[in-house]
Amino acid sequence: MANPVTGRPLSRIPDALIEPGAGKVSHVLVAEKASQSLLMYEYNGGRYFVKDSFEVSTGEKIGDKEEEGDLKTPEGFYIFTTKYLERELAPIYGILAYAMDYPNFLDLRLGKTGNGIWLHGSDRKLLPWDSNGCIALNNIDLLRLEEIIRLQDTPIIIYNKVEYEPIEKIRDEATQIKTFVEYWRRAWEKKDISRYRSFYDREFTNNIGIDYADWMSKKSRLALKYKKISIRFDNLRIFRHQGLVVVIFNQNYQGDSYSNIGEKRLYLVQRKGGYKISSEVWKPIPPRLAPKTLPLAVRNRVIKEAQMASLALSNIREGQKGKIPSALPEREKIRRLLENWLKDWSAEDQKSYFSHYHPNFRLRNLNQDLNLESFKRHKTLVFNRYSDISIGVRNLKINVNRTQAEVTFIQDFRSRQYQDRGLKKLVLVKFQENWQIKEESWREMRAGGKP
Repeated sequence: MANPVTGRPLSRIPDALIEPGAGKVSHVLVAEKASQSLLMYEYNGGRYFVKDSFEVSTGEKIGDKEEEGDLKTPEGFYIFTTKYLERELAPIYGILAYAMDYPNFLDLRLGKTGNGIWLHGSDRKLLPWDSNGCIALNNIDLLRLEEIIRLQDTPIIIYNKVEYEPIEKIRDEATQIKTFVEYWRRAWEKKDISRYRSFYDREFTNNIGIDYADWMSKKSRLALKYKKISIRFDNLRIFRHQGLVVVIFNQNYQGDSYSNIGEKRLYLVQRKGGYKISSEVWKPIPPRLAPKTLPLAVRNRVIKEAQMASLALSNIREGQKGKIPSALPEREKIRRLLENWLKDWSAEDQKSYFSHYHPNFRLRNLNQDLNLESFKRHKTLVFNRYSDISIGVRNLKINVNRTQAEVTFIQDFRSRQYQDRGLKKLVLVKFQENWQIKEESWREMRAGGKP
């Protein structure tokens, strides 16, 4: 993501954050699948700030979610609806989970299926693109998010790649949308059906299947039935989902002796001449439930685990000057070598990346047989050609036989310009007390293929 964590107000923000709620401090989570990251935005006094950032893992398949079991993470605007504590979860979901409202009305209208899309923790090391469609993150980070997530209120906006706009442009758009909604409210309240009709798209439908013609007919009948109509809004917020503007507010409707209060969502589409309401969704405001909070014992355990992991990493980096401690089991030494190798590859740190290779290294692919020097020239071209490199690893297998080891895994290579998936095999040997890569091969895996 382009925005770092900073205390300064932002001049450019994600284009979906049109107005998270005037007159109050509010938070929005923005996930970017391309960088496997999550940012916490704060909206305060009309200004935006990045308050925190987190490493995440999203669905192992690329693209927007379309159907049940496709292993993709949905893209768009969602609200957290349910909170699950550790005692309610299987271990793979870590200490805490928040369910999202996928599929929402627009997803269903587009024919999308599936459910159970959560933001949750993990009981193992976080790897990129390693979930079934949820957004997973480290347990320690959930402690921070628990402070700001409010059910039925806090949104998460999921992009493949975040699109930014200048804050001035976003503010202008927010003003236009609020003006549109206010004129729509006045036309409705004044029972000016001709004017009211002009705010709607001809392809309009709502969440109970009423189309444009039937909706206008219903509103005309109600305008004649009630002598006076009163409509009041509060907590108005504006976001973007799947190319449409989403306006959310609490609506208080009064018509003579009849009244109701609920949450209204307007989905706006841009047509020639301005905005039009393409869909309208109303639901009762859900009852307030007693809040769930992580037990103090769980919080303390997670903090202690994170502190121990941080201390161990610090000892490796500083006390051993980058060398892997000799007291570790060989399998763990190899695992740490792989972690460093992947980190250096993703960071495009060529010097550190090549340091993991044995002087007698050979690359043995179907159409390649390169020694170390030829391999370095080849990889240098790759580093120069591709940007924003990330590598996901799944199904890791390590076989150790004294001074030699064989490592296999499914490798997902992704960059801004190119991506592929294949079975990677590494042969490692001991060299000056450390493991180094002596042979490497890769075989492409087609979609749905097995290693």
